[in-house]
Amino acid sequence: MPLVSIIIPAYNYAHYLPFTLDSVKRQSLSDWECLIVDDGSTDNTREVAEKYTVEDSRFKYHYKTNGGLSSARNYGIEKASGKYVLFLDADDMLEINNLKHLSDFLENQSGNNAVFGKFVKFYDDDTPEYAWYQDYNYTEGFQTDFHSRLVEKNSLPPCAPLSPLSIIKKHNLIFDESLTSYEDWDFWLRLSKYCNFYFHPTENAAARIRFHSGSMSTDIWRMETNQLKVRLKLKATLTNQSEISINNTGIESSVKTLLYYIADKIQNGEIKIANTLLTELIKIYPNRKIKILNNSLLISHPTIFRRSAWFLWEKIINILYNNHIFRFLSKILLFLLPIILFDIITYKNEIIKLSNSESFNVKLCELHNLQNCHYDIIGIGSSMTLNNLNSKTLVAELDNTSYHNLSSWGFRIDNQLEFLPTLTELYAPSTIITVSNIVDFSIGDITFSNEIIKYYIKGLPTWMLRPFYYASFEYNRHCEEFKHSYGKYWSLDFDKYGGVNVDVTGNNIQPERWNEKKQFNYDSTNIQYKKLEEICRYLQSNNINYVFVQSPTRDLYIQDSQSDYILHIQKTKDIVTQYNHIYVMPQEIYTDSCFNDGIHLNIQGSKKLTKEIAQKIKEYL
Repeated sequence: MPLVSIIIPAYNYAHYLPFTLDSVKRQSLSDWECLIVDDGSTDNTREVAEKYTVEDSRFKYHYKTNGGLSSARNYGIEKASGKYVLFLDADDMLEINNLKHLSDFLENQSGNNAVFGKFVKFYDDDTPEYAWYQDYNYTEGFQTDFHSRLVEKNSLPPCAPLSPLSIIKKHNLIFDESLTSYEDWDFWLRLSKYCNFYFHPTENAAARIRFHSGSMSTDIWRMETNQLKVRLKLKATLTNQSEISINNTGIESSVKTLLYYIADKIQNGEIKIANTLLTELIKIYPNRKIKILNNSLLISHPTIFRRSAWFLWEKIINILYNNHIFRFLSKILLFLLPIILFDIITYKNEIIKLSNSESFNVKLCELHNLQNCHYDIIGIGSSMTLNNLNSKTLVAELDNTSYHNLSSWGFRIDNQLEFLPTLTELYAPSTIITVSNIVDFSIGDITFSNEIIKYYIKGLPTWMLRPFYYASFEYNRHCEEFKHSYGKYWSLDFDKYGGVNVDVTGNNIQPERWNEKKQFNYDSTNIQYKKLEEICRYLQSNNINYVFVQSPTRDLYIQDSQSDYILHIQKTKDIVTQYNHIYVMPQEIYTDSCFNDGIHLNIQGSKKLTKEIAQKIKEYL
């Protein structure tokens, strides 16, 4: 009996299979068998596999009619004879000490244990590999409450763990063949009830997962429907209240994502496809709130469909649904009636003060008025992004892409990190742009509530937010005199993309801001750099490009700290490029004629900088 059985399901991956099998053959542990399960391939998978079986008897080839990935793995489980089992996809690889280090650990332990090491993403192109395991903050040792952690999210790829085959067979644990993705997550959820999982991060022992255009993870509908199926299975088995709450939130999130996906199809005029997808969703989850949407009127009107889907699946509706709706509604109406009447009588085009920053509140009001928009590119950050990124130039250079600038004064590095999940949920952008320099690369003092902001931007009426933030101010989009903590701007106006219209006459910045000096002292341990790294990691994990632009700075601002400034530039560049994002350092000298003051560009300077940014984006993409 071999110590380890490696099960490799293979379907039309003959071009990748040799790399996978070679990684098995090179293992420092020799006591293994490798079961290649050909799931009805129509390419030359058989020829590739049999070449290895002839050269090394530890490789064993099995052919079966096509039944899917789970079916092939289950076939392998039946045929496996090892003490431990590892599931390796036909395009993934193992580093040389993977089997030895993991099996040595299990051999020296008592009890029912599974072990996994580091797992990294690698790519077919020149994209740097990514230490994927770091996204989940694993620390070496047995993972406490691992089942609860798995309920929260799928945090373990199929080829990472080495598991005891006896436990799998004893409890008849097989891969669910009705799932076309997330079948591994479903499997680990069930196995984690019988095994303790240990993280063993040794060197040269990582599992390497290949990412390419053919990966299943690129199919949003498939991924979300299967995630919903797994969570619905969990719903029937969970007893822990915390896990039930986490899982219910996950179900709501998946359903909303799928409904908005259908809404996008309607928006694109693909009505038949939208109908088919909605029917499929109802079969998976025949919930009355989804069935209501299966209406010819809604299917024909994307805006109404999207609003209806949002209305049915936001938290406030679920709170009502779960709390004896009539009694609860009566209490709410009694509480809100005076506020509603007050709003009707005293309405002055007001918005709720959702943050302690006037400029950010103005931006939120704009977003509220532009509901259901989608933005491919979003500018986020402080006045450096707000002022120095020229909206019209960016849109023109990038072929009229959908763009909006959500930056505001004082919105700095930690605020950006806090706000990104909301932006991702609301707009699913492909690219985030931040323009920054030493002045604004710091911790901001803006406070806000993401949850309330989401309600507001999605269209929840103002009066429904009053119980949370009963404060307001008059909103005037064209501010003749707009004050903030850094000085006074005259004739300030926002363009239709949310950026500042800097094409104004006269000197619009106070003279003292032209001569103001800023001292900068470099410290590599500053929390700002950690926040920047978290931003880069988050965006990479969500497949969003990040463009970090070092804004030009007049010599006046750095003349007393030139060396510290250079160190800062190198530090930020290293962080951004480490995660395969775009770092832009302007190549040309920006003269005083390009500035309104020491840090903010005028129309000439902002256009010049924006063209450089757009060129870098086009080169990267």
